[in-house]
Amino acid sequence: GKKYFLVLDNIWDHQSLSLEWGKLRQVLMCGAAGSKILITTRSESVARIVGTKRNPYMLSGLAPEDSWLLFQRTAFRPGQEHGVEAIGKEIARMCGDVPLV
Repeated sequence: GKKYFLVLDNIWDHQSLSLEWGKLRQVLMCGAAGSKILITTRSESVARIVGTKRNPYMLSGLAPEDSWLLFQRTAFRPGQEHGVEAIGKEIARMCGDVPLV
């Protein structure tokens, strides 16, 4: 098979994953040596189900000011954000300082 790099982003339903992971893993076993899978999740259960080869990287949310800056850059064009800073910061805070959720 061919070498691959597969990204599975924001996997959170560990019940469905536990039912389907074996099937997916069988398909992925045909890849060439050096193939990789990157899984992002907020669930330690997901990491256990897929049997990570390394300890998972546990990331925390951004600092409130960094969260607002990321939200601002993503949600608005330059100069468009006037008058919305308070509500924008509140939205970023409500997203757990991960404003692209």
